[in-house]
Amino acid sequence: MLQKEEIQVKTVTAAMENEHVMVRIKVDNPLDRTLYAYANPRRVLYDNATGKLTLCLHDRDLPEDPGYIRDIGRPHIMPLEGKTETEIKLELPPVVHRLRTAAERAGGTLTEDLRIGEATEILVEVAHQDTPFYYDPKKSSARQFKEWGSNVARGSFKIPPLSPKADEPPAPKPKPKRTR
Repeated sequence: MLQKEEIQVKTVTAAMENEHVMVRIKVDNPLDRTLYAYANPRRVLYDNATGKLTLCLHDRDLPEDPGYIRDIGRPHIMPLEGKTETEIKLELPPVVHRLRTAAERAGGTLTEDLRIGEATEILVEVAHQDTPFYYDPKKSSARQFKEWGSNVARGSFKIPPLSPKADEPPAPKPKPKRTR
């Protein structure tokens, strides 16, 4: 197993494509051998006030409490060839509806709209290892995911907003030119 972070998150770009937020993460593997990384977000956090989107491609924060019920699907793992840069592509909706806790609701709405299409900063955390993930039915899923994803590369990047803020009107369309 790797003893430290080996890969580097080089760039993150985001664009609106087909009404989705397409995030492209370029990861560099400087080693001579293939490494393996999570290729899907396991947790998406967004702060409407600051415009900061956090994409966690790891399960480090997953509770191991046996009473915690959650369908934990296996992560999608992709190879990162040695001495190359690999792109991890994520497709996200522009708005995510988060269930608010009872304390947050206090008689208010049940959900909160997280407008990730308005993000101006993206923090990416990518778990990686030198072997692919192999499921062991004798161990809990949460423990296996946390152990496998113990090495996490991070990168924070500023991006231009992809869509106008909810309280701003959309930009006017240019008038067509008349030709004679």
